[in-house]
Amino acid sequence: MNGLFDQQQQQQQKNRTELKRKADEPLQQKRCKMERRNSLHQRRDSVPTGVPVLTNNVDLDYFRGYSTIHVHEEMLGDMIRTNAYKYALLKNYPDLHKKTVMDVGAGTGILSVFAVQAGAKKVYAIEACEMAEQAKQVVKENDMSDRIHVIQKLAEEVVLPQKVDALISEWMGYCLLYESMLPSVLRARDKFLRPGGLMFPCKATLYLAPMYDGEYISRLEFWKDMKETYKVNMDSMMPAAHACLSADADIRIVPPEAVQAHAVEVCSLDLMTASPNDVEDVESNFCFKCFGRTTITGFVTWFTVEFPGGSTLSTSPYQPETHWAQTTFHLRRSFRVEQDTEIKGVFEMHPHPLNHRCMEIDLEFIVDDKEKHEQCFSLHNTCPGRQLQEECSLIPSPGSPMQS
Repeated sequence: MNGLFDQQQQQQQKNRTELKRKADEPLQQKRCKMERRNSLHQRRDSVPTGVPVLTNNVDLDYFRGYSTIHVHEEMLGDMIRTNAYKYALLKNYPDLHKKTVMDVGAGTGILSVFAVQAGAKKVYAIEACEMAEQAKQVVKENDMSDRIHVIQKLAEEVVLPQKVDALISEWMGYCLLYESMLPSVLRARDKFLRPGGLMFPCKATLYLAPMYDGEYISRLEFWKDMKETYKVNMDSMMPAAHACLSADADIRIVPPEAVQAHAVEVCSLDLMTASPNDVEDVESNFCFKCFGRTTITGFVTWFTVEFPGGSTLSTSPYQPETHWAQTTFHLRRSFRVEQDTEIKGVFEMHPHPLNHRCMEIDLEFIVDDKEKHEQCFSLHNTCPGRQLQEECSLIPSPGSPMQS
């Protein structure tokens, strides 16, 4: 009898602890969000207008990453991406013929070469990392040294002898704004693009939709399967796996059938008029009506950019795959929906306070005006910056203080 009573007491204590954890969770989320907001505003206020926010270690790592061959192999191997730029530039031959062009973040210089093929008489190829030396070789072997001038400097440090007629840049990152390159492009636009000049791309839109992710469910059930696979019970690993998988955004290809409602725009930018501050703190309301009966395990984002003349580059699940794939956000609490179940809430995205090249995303929403959800995510796994990686990891890296 005492044993049964003890079990009941233990279960009641466990229930009370779980209820307290759930009650405290929204307060912790709000406190976390306020701290990040304050850090963002302090960082923004401490930098004079028009000057790039540069953190030595973060930016050195960032540009060092683009000095390696691997990232350029990935980008040039993405034919959807590269041909979209080539087509857009060649399509605008009448507007680029005998004009001056600026290529921000030129990399290997391929977009600068496309600009010359589209009729440009002069291209300033701006590349801050060591890949600029390789770009010079590419320009030389294509007999364009008299028309393409490679400049190894930050865009903010460049001085040109004239205004340009068009500005090209492939600045887009995962979830559109990852890597925070766009502010540098917009500052270059304000400084160098003549009135009436062209931006390639000229518009950008980020989309959000709810999803069912069978792969995510499989990764959670992997630990339950250990009992059958190895005769070892590892159910205790599931909460840790769940916590890890739902903390960070995930970059992967999402099949179209995983999308469970029509996508909505959560960020729409006119790149002719947007300011750097417009992309520092994105916030948008959303409302979905679900297609049918299913489980919502998270959300997915993708983006589309538009070029002068109307051609586009899309990373949608409904379009051919690109190296950007899609960005997914796994929920701690999945939920069931029926046809026309309404999900409405707020999407927020801002630079991480420890690494402005990385992003933090906040999702707050309610299901059919009943079930409330609030969750924060980091987009940093592929982002340079060892300090942030270690801070977000559950397992200390070798040599860290936690291991000594």
